Amino acid sequence: MKLYKLSLLAIMLTLIYSPEVAGKNLPNSWELSTKGTLQLAQQPNNPNNQDAENYYNRGNELSKSGNMPGAIASYTKALKINPNYVDAYNNRGIARSELGDIKGAIEDYNQALKIDPNYVEAYINRGNALDTQGKTQAARDDYDHALKLDSQNADAFVNRGNILDSAGEYTKAIADYNQALMIDPNFANAYYNRGVSYKNAGQIQAAIADLKKASELFAKNGDMANYKNVNDLLKQIKGN
Repeated sequence: MKLYKLSLLAIMLTLIYSPEVAGKNLPNSWELSTKGTLQLAQQPNNPNNQDAENYYNRGNELSKSGNMPGAIASYTKALKINPNYVDAYNNRGIARSELGDIKGAIEDYNQALKIDPNYVEAYINRGNALDTQGKTQAARDDYDHALKLDSQNADAFVNRGNILDSAGEYTKAIADYNQALMIDPNFANAYYNRGVSYKNAGQIQAAIADLKKASELFAKNGDMANYKNVNDLLKQIKGN
């Protein structure tokens, strides 16, 4: 199961799908743009800029409230006004992913990257969508590309770590989670996922330590769904 954290530019929005207690990694992190990058450079005084931004911001609010169809409609209106609004493509892609339209999401990320080939968030999000389709190598390539552009992106390290863990490459997965935690020492998902990789690698005490830290951080963040999940996993491990 996957947990998608929408986390770019001043907002931390978490949409949670509870992982199985058996100990799967918490899911990949999505990158939601919240501050518009309006690209109407040839029309700097275009009065429609504000209209596009208003629709875009409305889309973000609807996405935060869980109204993905409404968010998609608002992003689409913004894009009709400004076809080069890369953040609107990115965020519409996330909303489409949440509704299960992975193909449509990838099309949006592709369009964002066509406009801005250095758009780190679109690489991460396309990687997530490709991973959902089972195209793990293509997903890993996107995370690798994101990290070439931004070596301090904790989400990209965690997402790549998830792929490595799923492939049984636990040592490499743990190394990626380590990097994520060096960047963000309070990244609860990274502690949880590293704990799962330690468990999978047979390093039970290290797994317990990480899962306890994740539990502490989930409780502090008010993320009670994952707080329950991590503690259920801890009980399972200690009961074995």
